[in-house]
Amino acid sequence: MHMYMLTFWRSWKEKLLHFAYPEWCQFCRAEPGLAASGYVGTACQAESKPIVSPFCACCGQPSWGEIEGVYVCGECRAEPPHFSTARAGVRLDGTVREAIHRYKYNRALWVEPFLVGHLREAFERLPQASDSWDMMVPVPLHAKRRRLRQFNQAEELARGLASSCNLHVETEALARVVDSPTQTRLSRAERFENLKHAFIVRRPELIRGRRVILIDDVLTSGATASFCARELRKAGAAEIAVCTVARTQTNG
Repeated sequence: MHMYMLTFWRSWKEKLLHFAYPEWCQFCRAEPGLAASGYVGTACQAESKPIVSPFCACCGQPSWGEIEGVYVCGECRAEPPHFSTARAGVRLDGTVREAIHRYKYNRALWVEPFLVGHLREAFERLPQASDSWDMMVPVPLHAKRRRLRQFNQAEELARGLASSCNLHVETEALARVVDSPTQTRLSRAERFENLKHAFIVRRPELIRGRRVILIDDVLTSGATASFCARELRKAGAAEIAVCTVARTQTNG
């Protein structure tokens, strides 16, 4: 019954979107943009910069230089994250940055297919086989922030990806219990301090022995993902990877 209602709602949502948004790019307003592409036109889609090698085998941070063989960045060598690997679809830039901002803060749900497409690219770049994972766990929002936004963008993105990769989205196990200040303007060290006690696993029986993919919209320092992964490991997760739509890049 739940799947029937979900399919019914998605069908009506598509019809409502088509009525509210003419099939025109909602970013440049200069070319067609179809609902199936999140109302992002071809030229604006082409602005997306994929994450290509060389990049850190652990956190996925792109490197500016020429590197041969397996590369692990200095930050991951100095302080290894609690996840085994992280992959992102594209760099956080241009249309992608604007699309994520509108999606998170303005509830621009019409752009979701565009973002899910890049999340799928991240999933396909994981070094492990796609059928070796047990579930996806969205990075949770604190209840207060979720009430303000009215949805959790990581959860919706995970559900969008789940429709094509046949993985269960588990939303009951991991919770955010501290409404820490925004991470945007914090240094790497401040981000880690900010998140030390922010997450807990409320239902470890859902996680124990499972291979988990953490889902979020953006990976910056990796602090949020690492602290989520730490709690999942403490609860007995067999392995944790991270997939995000986009990745920031340092100048190092």
